[in-house]
Amino acid sequence: MGHRPRPRQETGQATGRPCTDQYRADRRTLLTTVATLGVAGLAGCSAISGDSGDDGSGSDGGGNDDLDDARVVDTDEESETQTVDAAVVETIHGRVGPAGNTIDRIVLSVGLAERSDDVDLTRTSIEYVGPSTVEEVVHASVADDGDQTFATEPISAADAGNDVLSTPSDRYEIAIPLGGESNGPLSPLEAGSSAELSLQYGDGGTRVAIVEVPDSLGGRSAGDVVTL
Repeated sequence: MGHRPRPRQETGQATGRPCTDQYRADRRTLLTTVATLGVAGLAGCSAISGDSGDDGSGSDGGGNDDLDDARVVDTDEESETQTVDAAVVETIHGRVGPAGNTIDRIVLSVGLAERSDDVDLTRTSIEYVGPSTVEEVVHASVADDGDQTFATEPISAADAGNDVLSTPSDRYEIAIPLGGESNGPLSPLEAGSSAELSLQYGDGGTRVAIVEVPDSLGGRSAGDVVTL
């Protein structure tokens, strides 16, 4: 008898399993399940990434955005509202003494600092730190006996009679005598020496000016003005 040929079955190329209708249905179910799990996994990763953004720099009002905004507001409020009574020292000059080899008078030109309220120079004190002495110097109008004093003179001022810096264009001179009967403890400054002046204003504002006398005053005469 002749043998009847067995029906040929289709096989999958990768697995060699029979490609029956049930096999195809099972495979579609598996692929659908894997795809669903993959989408869910990606959504989970996005959610985790979103949570991380909320803790740091997310756009939902979390973490650092609020802190950064607060810092900016605080900085702006402080810069706009905080004022300190203070004057800026613009120039420093000295007057050559009688012998021609020392400075016997320091003259500061001062103006109103940016954002400063009015500065009453009669309420200003100066800590003078010289080569051999430390003294507090006060305005002559408020000095007691024995105080070291300075005087003021308007250069340009809205009201030249009150010793107050009140506008950005106001300028005053502050003159500090060195030696003599008025300020005996403040010795004249010799060539090459220096002094530090700390100007302390009414509400606690402070400016420091350094006075440096040239290494040589040769050729200078008494009363000459020298830039310090």
